[in-house]
Amino acid sequence: MSGSTRMPWMPSISPPVLLLASFIMTATSGCGDGRVLTAPVSGRVLVDGKPAAGAVVVLHPAEGTLAAGAEKLRPMGRSDDTGEFVLGTWESSDGAPAGTWKATVEWYAAEGATANADPESSDAQVDRLGGAYADPDTSPLSLNIPAGGGALPPFELQSKR
Repeated sequence: MSGSTRMPWMPSISPPVLLLASFIMTATSGCGDGRVLTAPVSGRVLVDGKPAAGAVVVLHPAEGTLAAGAEKLRPMGRSDDTGEFVLGTWESSDGAPAGTWKATVEWYAAEGATANADPESSDAQVDRLGGAYADPDTSPLSLNIPAGGGALPPFELQSKR
């Protein structure tokens, strides 16, 4: 050997090609699926102090408080019979990205239906909250989701009167 430590079976690679290959491998490995990270988040919707079964909670970004890419997301959940909901962003219960969000809540029922009627039972749907929490620009509901997620304080709402 004449001072070279190159193995005979290893091809010669120039430093710029090696650097480019290293960059490509770093950029494409360990990045997961490119989704913004989420953390488990749950909460409860109460209307006039009672659980709101079937209420739909949607999060909307507050200005400049979220990770890149999260501003296009709308985590959401639907409450069960106890008013409990779990948020999902990519899947039904995978949580939401950390940051500050505005929340909207809509609670639909068939027009003229009783309080516990199946919200899917008619095409004549009415928001029992009168749209008071339906617009992210006017909804008084805002929340901060920490990086680890967690349980939100209950949304204590007033029904349409």
